[in-house]
Amino acid sequence: MTVPSIVHLIGFPAAGKLTIARALSEAASTEGARFVVLDNHHVNNVIFPVLDLDGIKPVPPAVWDRTREIAAVLRRTIEELSPPQWSFIFTNVLTDDRASERTYVDQLVELAARTDRRFVPVLLHCNAAALTARVANVDRRERRKWIDPAGLREFVDSHSLVDVADLDPVSIDTGVTDPATAVAIILERLT
Repeated sequence: MTVPSIVHLIGFPAAGKLTIARALSEAASTEGARFVVLDNHHVNNVIFPVLDLDGIKPVPPAVWDRTREIAAVLRRTIEELSPPQWSFIFTNVLTDDRASERTYVDQLVELAARTDRRFVPVLLHCNAAALTARVANVDRRERRKWIDPAGLREFVDSHSLVDVADLDPVSIDTGVTDPATAVAIILERLT
């Protein structure tokens, strides 16, 4: 049985964050644990529907300030109102080019500490060719995710994932690791 946790899946768009989050939640529920999936689009899609976005046009930079406000409310709600035995799975694209990206990780670390949950960062790696092949699928379009293969390739080539080496992350290559195996690796860390 796992202890209450905050699992943070970090990877580039189309790395399989939501797929693995859903599979982890399902696997944990068979063990009697409750893992709530909080995909980054739970936050983003509060704002995205009121904007002219098509998954290819750039998102206006001011949007990210607003989504950070929503994320803060979500963290406060977990801390103040969620059952203490529940676990949460967050998913994010976080890179090393802005301090706010690491700040977001640190806020989840602090939330875990304040709520007596274990924090487990998981870096999902995947080569750029596989990411660009996956990025335009129907599920991504329906969830208002980025669907531009050329834009994604440029993004991946010019960014690195946020550095969380100090937090002893689990590292998984989703280009060669299927979701069930990825979940088993994460659950092993949680036990």
